[in-house]
Amino acid sequence: MAAPSPSPKPPRKPRTPDTAYGNTDEGRALLQSRVVRYAKIISWVSVVFYPLGMVSRYLVGSAGAAGWAGVFSLASLLQAIGCVMFLALYWWAKHGEHSERALRCADVLVTLGGAGTWELMGIGAPSWTRPDMFTVFVVSQLLALRATLIPCTVNGSLWISLMTVSPIPVLTYFFFSAHPLAQGPTPFGLTFNSVLSCTLVVVIAMAVSRTVYGLRERVREAMKLGQYTLDEKIGEGGMGVVYRASHALLRRPTAIKLLPPERAGEHNLVRFEREVQLTSMLTHPNTVSIYDFGRTPEGTFYYAMEYLEGLDLQTLVDSDGPQPAGRVAHILAQVCGALAEAHGVGLIHRDVKPANVILCERGGTPDVVKVLDFGLVKQLGPTERVDVTTSGADRIIGTPLYISPEAIIDPNSVDGRSDLYALGAVGYMLLTGAPPFTGASVVEVCGHHLHTKPTPPSERMRAPLPADFEQLILKCLAKSPGDRPADAAMLRRELLAGSAASSYTPEHAAQWWQTRGRQLIAAGTRPAPSTQGASPSVILTRAAVGHAAE
Repeated sequence: MAAPSPSPKPPRKPRTPDTAYGNTDEGRALLQSRVVRYAKIISWVSVVFYPLGMVSRYLVGSAGAAGWAGVFSLASLLQAIGCVMFLALYWWAKHGEHSERALRCADVLVTLGGAGTWELMGIGAPSWTRPDMFTVFVVSQLLALRATLIPCTVNGSLWISLMTVSPIPVLTYFFFSAHPLAQGPTPFGLTFNSVLSCTLVVVIAMAVSRTVYGLRERVREAMKLGQYTLDEKIGEGGMGVVYRASHALLRRPTAIKLLPPERAGEHNLVRFEREVQLTSMLTHPNTVSIYDFGRTPEGTFYYAMEYLEGLDLQTLVDSDGPQPAGRVAHILAQVCGALAEAHGVGLIHRDVKPANVILCERGGTPDVVKVLDFGLVKQLGPTERVDVTTSGADRIIGTPLYISPEAIIDPNSVDGRSDLYALGAVGYMLLTGAPPFTGASVVEVCGHHLHTKPTPPSERMRAPLPADFEQLILKCLAKSPGDRPADAAMLRRELLAGSAASSYTPEHAAQWWQTRGRQLIAAGTRPAPSTQGASPSVILTRAAVGHAAE
């Protein structure tokens, strides 16, 4: 009978990273910032106490009498070495980007080395002192500070603390064997007392690490949405907050927008969820891709979308001023492509504005447009109306600087041509640096949309524009939907066939990204997706709309 084969060993559990956010760039950056702070505090304390220590050694000397013998002793040299080690760690960690492994190794080596030099200072101490008490005090402060600042597991803190304090009992025994106390405990008794003190130091360091690391882990768990972990807040608007996030398995960068019930309202969250389901089916290359959506146990609705390194159009104009007509034509044509697909499946954007259009590089191609937030800000129609007896009933939602006249007067009548009006206003802003209408109040701006004829962009700019392109922008801004282009696809064809489009080539776009675009992104002017920035979406009551229509 054959012997039974041994059961296979269970797979080894992967090591949990010591960083508070796991094995991510954010975790590495957090660790580096904490190592810098840790080394900075110890360096400043060391630098301040070094001359004080020299004064103390001058006063007591190496043999209990005042003199220079104590100043230039072995203890002074060892203290200086410890100071230099922590200063070197501070300078190294502060400059450049270092890997997690390098940061961990540097932290451990300098902690052990710096603490070791201070422990060895007891060798040169006068025979009538108690260097064991001084050493335990200094090392305990060092380990407590490290446990507070450096993200570390309890096991990691245990081993580092043990290695740091282990020389203290040995040095205590040899010191008091060479310099026994005239009265008091024996060297063995003092060593045993040193072991107890070091054990207490290790326990305290572990307790601090467990508390701090545990708090970080709880924060990390609280910031998880399914397989996504929220890393950094990159924007906030009237409806929600946008975070950069990382997926547990995939490495693609992700942006997650949270819509809490207290901000959006439970009624709107149900509608948002339905519209995200439809939006996720859009596949146009100029539409932001939605990866996932859902609700947290607390009722917060979220959706995950592709993270874009680029500039929204508002930031573009704020940073670089009005844009050339050719570039504006190409930007608007790409937006039209995204709108045409959405309109074809019955989705109307209803919040086309500069902050919802991102300009970026994708796959080596410059000036790629991405349109955000399809249908996520929508007017309330008759089938979605709340109780008329409640305050705020019968409201419309929109962005005043870019809202169409029909969206103000009759939200139920809007169609794709309402988006084309908003797109014309965006193009006007790109050309002139300002929206077509401004005012001291929302009502005044809405009144201009309803009654005021826009000033031609060339007059506002005091510079010539291709006549056909200017007429196309003004056609989009027509008060009556019937006077605008019939649909987004037709507008796109007219934009690309016009004289303006031919004046801006891919070479122009590539040159701008090489000389300016990447510089702006590196300087931190990246967009915050859907943050409702310079032109926020607001809620208008029917009374305000009626006043604007007068």
